[in-house]
Amino acid sequence: MEQTGDLHVGIVARTQQGTSELKISCSGEEKQVVLNNSAFDTIPAGIFSVSEPGYHWVEFEGIQKSGQTFADIEAVLIGGEATSGEVYFVKDDFYWGRRGPSVHLGFQVPENAGDVKWFYSKFFVFGEFYHPHRRPVAHGMVFKPVGCLQC
Repeated sequence: MEQTGDLHVGIVARTQQGTSELKISCSGEEKQVVLNNSAFDTIPAGIFSVSEPGYHWVEFEGIQKSGQTFADIEAVLIGGEATSGEVYFVKDDFYWGRRGPSVHLGFQVPENAGDVKWFYSKFFVFGEFYHPHRRPVAHGMVFKPVGCLQC
């Protein structure tokens, strides 16, 4: 998100049976929602304060349920002042959006680089973690071999 301010979060959801309680977290705040509707309905989940522009996520956690599942969530809805600028999210291609581009090894682009359209990150693996025909995976902002994909 490019803007700060209030972020209104809602869900289109239902419970298959009984009552469920969900915890919704965003920007360090937590709200709780009780669902007892068996048909999909728009449920306000809370208003969260976004104090800095950038990447924010909304996390859902089931607290308690009387049925077999916590909820069926068909959509997450956002609005409010924090959404008045550009909002980037995975829209249609869930596979590629969730796995993300392999550029999470952050670095500062030099100011005199001009209008950069493409770049890539590269790291080298040495010692016990090196093996030809393996592709090590970088985890977060610090190199930590967490798995390898066979070539």
